[in-house]
Amino acid sequence: MQNDLTLILHTLSAAVNIQKREAIGQDNHYIMSQVQPVKLITHQLFNPTASYPVYITTIILPIMLQLFILLITVYSIGIEIKENTSHELLRLSNKSIVIALIGKLLPYTIAFFLVMMFENFMLYKVMQVPMHTSIGWLMLGSLLFVLAYQAVGIFCIGLLPMMRHALNMAAFYGILALTLCGFTFPIESMLPAFQFWAAGFPVRHYMHIFQSQILAGFELRYSILSYLYLFIFLLLPFAIISRLKSALIYQNFIENVHKTTKASFA
Repeated sequence: MQNDLTLILHTLSAAVNIQKREAIGQDNHYIMSQVQPVKLITHQLFNPTASYPVYITTIILPIMLQLFILLITVYSIGIEIKENTSHELLRLSNKSIVIALIGKLLPYTIAFFLVMMFENFMLYKVMQVPMHTSIGWLMLGSLLFVLAYQAVGIFCIGLLPMMRHALNMAAFYGILALTLCGFTFPIESMLPAFQFWAAGFPVRHYMHIFQSQILAGFELRYSILSYLYLFIFLLLPFAIISRLKSALIYQNFIENVHKTTKASFA
């Protein structure tokens, strides 16, 4: 809006200037050379139509989806503990926590990946957002985005094996992604501590892939670190895998610990 208003004001002032010079009998070519001696031709590199949805929609959609991925991942595992059905889950998975998690979350992974690809279809086909990469890299980035946030969700429920606490933690973490991932305020202007914190959100690395590889069409070497960071998030569940298995075995893990502690003091 500011650009449009500035253009209108400059056009009006130029028109007034031209009329004044014509009134005093100046030549038309001389008038134009004085009103606009150098004609500027500007081209935006990566958003040539200056479309606001290209900026805001490509940020809002992944931010909204990551919240759903986090909360549903936490809920789908936490409900097994809350409803005392985790023993059956472990029995069906032959007491393997890895198989149990894969079997529990794989349908959600497929569903979220399809939603992610539908978002991509809306962005790059319907809204005509520029896309300068292959569909293979687009699918890989989308899949890693979904898996990374599922890994964070597993980490939350493993760290706090009570569903309400884990949901609060996941919601707090997901909301912070909008303000601290560098898209509402530039990371370069943040304090060093917050710059380091921004790297702890998968959406930050996904959006870097979007900006550098998909939107700008840069070579893979400019975004390869972002792919590696997304892979690193997949290692988070292994940090709490034993604690999560204990929670699935001794259902309501934290509450049972508190009860045992109180009984020992009594």
